[in-house]
Amino acid sequence: MTTTKSKNSSIDHIIEIIGTLSIEDKVKLCQWLEQEITASKQPWLKTVGIFKQDCQFDDVQQFIHEYRQEIDEIEE
Repeated sequence: MTTTKSKNSSIDHIIEIIGTLSIEDKVKLCQWLEQEITASKQPWLKTVGIFKQDCQFDDVQQFIHEYRQEIDEIEE
């Protein structure tokens, strides 16, 4: 079981390590932390971009667009 004192000690150790990083690595770390914090506040953001490598994504989007047009025409 981790105590508060050992957690603080771990954080202090992490801060020491961060102090040794290059400015470029610190920027990368800050960007990663920002993404983690944002994702924890808005969990749906974790799914953003999951289909960017899917070769059928554009086809699916076109199908959705055509289907919506059909529905709109029926409702008019």
